[in-house]
Amino acid sequence: MFLIIDALQAIGLVLGSLVLACLLCWLASTLAGRMHHDNWAAVIVLALSTIFVLSGLTHSQFIKLSTVYCVFGAIFLYITTRSRIAQRPLRRGGK
Repeated sequence: MFLIIDALQAIGLVLGSLVLACLLCWLASTLAGRMHHDNWAAVIVLALSTIFVLSGLTHSQFIKLSTVYCVFGAIFLYITTRSRIAQRPLRRGGK
């Protein structure tokens, strides 16, 4: 019985951390899009992750795992926004 409870807690920890990281990446992407600087989304996620680490909240396994997922999410956001910028046509003459 205790093994089942431990397994369910571990699954909840992993899935909850992943959901938090996904929400944070989505929020950063939306915020960067509203500021018309899509490539800043990864920087926003890394800044928030750094705040979590430096504030001393890393005693929790949930925050540690969420921070790791946020770093991977920031790498994903960086790659996807760089490819969108490369596909965007250049405007000339203010048109």
